[in-house]
Amino acid sequence: MSATTERVRIVFVDDEPEILEGLRDLLRRRRDRWDMSFHDGAAAALTALDAGSVDVIVTDVRMPGTDGVALLEQVERLHPDVVRIILSGQVEPRNATRAGLVAHRVLGKPCAEPEIARAVQESLEVRARLREEGLRLAVTGIGELPRAPQVVLELCDALAHDRTGAAELARIASRDVILTARLLGLVNSAYFGVPRTIVRLEEAIAFLGVSTVEAVALEHGVLTVAGPRLPSSALEAFEAHARFTGRIARDVVGSRELGSAAFAGGLLHDVGALLLASADRGAHRARLLAAADAGLALHEVETRERGACHAATGGRLLALWGLPAAVVEAVACHHAPDAASGPPLVRAVALAERLAHRLEDPGTTAIYRHGDPAVWGADAPVGVPELPDALTRLWAELGGAVAPERAA
Repeated sequence: MSATTERVRIVFVDDEPEILEGLRDLLRRRRDRWDMSFHDGAAAALTALDAGSVDVIVTDVRMPGTDGVALLEQVERLHPDVVRIILSGQVEPRNATRAGLVAHRVLGKPCAEPEIARAVQESLEVRARLREEGLRLAVTGIGELPRAPQVVLELCDALAHDRTGAAELARIASRDVILTARLLGLVNSAYFGVPRTIVRLEEAIAFLGVSTVEAVALEHGVLTVAGPRLPSSALEAFEAHARFTGRIARDVVGSRELGSAAFAGGLLHDVGALLLASADRGAHRARLLAAADAGLALHEVETRERGACHAATGGRLLALWGLPAAVVEAVACHHAPDAASGPPLVRAVALAERLAHRLEDPGTTAIYRHGDPAVWGADAPVGVPELPDALTRLWAELGGAVAPERAA
């Protein structure tokens, strides 16, 4: 459904009748554009979603029986195309990370009508962007996006269940030698600063956390699908840039609870570029050359030629593969003009990507150039950059109000 030409159907959920009545009054002037229904619990809301096409669900968190976070997790599974928004006076610490990952937006009570409207509109625009990219891929010859390898699918399915322990996750991941090496290599890298060497996969998974393990598995899935068509220099440059961006995103997100998800968003932010390059390596290299000649960024050339950039492709793939909504949006919007004013993960990944590219430019402390056309045409050694002391200065220069907590 278009966010601009048709009425948007929205389901509101709260166990307190006076709150629902207050929302009805607050949003009265939106009735010409929004088809709203109000429900006092999860069961009634799910019935409404099952009955017809719903665009958005807005729910409180603290409700008897099924709480709002659990409700949105069910909606994500049963109706993945529905925009999920939390409107709550308080999110308990144990639910904060789950809420931040399953919801497209988290709003606090009391909330003004313009703020609710803006959250609905922005979320619908991201959804439309991902839908349009699916159509664009179909008509430009790429067709359906690839499925993740079986081990990756099984691992992500296990990660979705809170009770799955590190031992079971290690058992699944160990069936893929390269994935095992990636996880052990990452946990022992400078990006995490572990004071001793970790050699057991189970311990590595427990240390990295769910979001990071899932992101590494999905990155491995993308590299497995796209890698055979690309030179090793390009893959090494991609992975080095991805991990560098992930580390910066983790350092600037400003929330320890979302640090792992921020690392995931940074790690996966350019998977769309990798897929487009694997589909037509020559065209990708030509875009890099055109960008260099015109003094433009790659995403600007892609948008000029395709109508959208690789960020939308990556968001579409990760949505298809079932990644949390917040990470999908961070990937899909990391080049959006308004990314710096978006939700925390979008801001963190967008700014981290800009910082990473600034540090790769000539005249800085660059070790490699991820956007250099040469790495897409020949095999060349590529190093992994460390986070330099300039991070704090550059972060402030690009709009960061507070210096990163863990800048090296």
